[in-house]
Amino acid sequence: FLRIEPTEHAQLSCSMHPYYDFGERTAVMADSLAGISVRTAATQLGDLLEDAVRLRLRADVPVAISLSGGLDSSTVAALAAEHRSDHLRGFTFGEPACEGSEGPLVCEFSRMTGIDVTYVWPDTDDIIQSFDQTVAAQVGPFISGSMMAQYLVFQAARKAGFKVLLGGQGGDEAFMGYHKFQVFHLRRLLAQKKYLQVLGFLLSLVPTVVAERSIWAETWSNRQRYLRQSGLGTALRLPDGNLEIGYNPQRPLYERQVADIALGSLPTLLRYEDCNSMGNSIESRLPFLDYRVMEMGVALPEALKLRRGRGKWIVREVMRGKLPENIRNPRFKRGFDVQQRRWIDEGLGNHIRTLLNGNHDVAAEYLAPGATIEQAFSNDRLNREPTAFAEATTLVWMARNWEGTTA
Repeated sequence: FLRIEPTEHAQLSCSMHPYYDFGERTAVMADSLAGISVRTAATQLGDLLEDAVRLRLRADVPVAISLSGGLDSSTVAALAAEHRSDHLRGFTFGEPACEGSEGPLVCEFSRMTGIDVTYVWPDTDDIIQSFDQTVAAQVGPFISGSMMAQYLVFQAARKAGFKVLLGGQGGDEAFMGYHKFQVFHLRRLLAQKKYLQVLGFLLSLVPTVVAERSIWAETWSNRQRYLRQSGLGTALRLPDGNLEIGYNPQRPLYERQVADIALGSLPTLLRYEDCNSMGNSIESRLPFLDYRVMEMGVALPEALKLRRGRGKWIVREVMRGKLPENIRNPRFKRGFDVQQRRWIDEGLGNHIRTLLNGNHDVAAEYLAPGATIEQAFSNDRLNREPTAFAEATTLVWMARNWEGTTA
């Protein structure tokens, strides 16, 4: 806000002040919650989550749920179902008969809660079309096919007549749901020379690492992203940038959460969601982003978020008995399950190369000397290199902007 005050000689002084500082709020709360018990924390958080969902169900238009087989969106859906006398509708990217998708879990959840579910499961032509639609909606690069899947979910909800969609975004940031927080936690314990706690935490991770070995292998391959202090890690020739994504183990870990929420992970994910929802005339509402929930989640002691090899432990306690166990406490963490490798092999890779070849001069400017589009964005590299898909969407987006500028 702007404060204007009169001074001597009929002058005015103007100064800007933040009306709210998330970092300051969580720092104060972290001190007050340091000794909170599990029972008290679960009760308070449960009440906050329930109220956050209740408030976001208020609408004069139809409301539905963006539903996955994960903990966060299922938590929102289960709490919403308790407040609606009519049947809720859920929209999920998956197919009940496809074990590689979230469909089977959502189907089980639907039977438990009575929520009607629409399953979005596109064919190859739909996927290629959704790539172009997502590029247009995002007005910027996006990092994976998950953004295309999200676009298709919003599109299906809008076609069904819904204008408001509740989702589970924010739970990972508030309650340390990402694997990187387990790595950061270990680094902090090592920096504090708490070797017995290090050993105990490592032992608790063993079942999770075994069950999620493919995910942890990817985490290990990307370890340099979090060990170095800056850098984008791309094969494109882009201007130098400075992106701080590391962690100083001498500082409290909740400060790294604040950085994710205010500066890094969450603003990026919300940009994707905002553009996809607006591109389909949908209002997206996210109960986990209620400021009360976020403040408490970040301020809670680490032991209530990271326990027994899992993140979001206190949320799992809140939802005990309200969710199927393979959603509340699964053997492995599920992402937004998309079959990106199959999409690329069945036509999306060729479509991306066609778009880039159609704007060869723009794309070639940012490729390494001597590199061709066919080499840089072959199906093999798009499937193998974590950054290749994001590089491709970056160049497609730049080419679109170039066309708009020169038209």
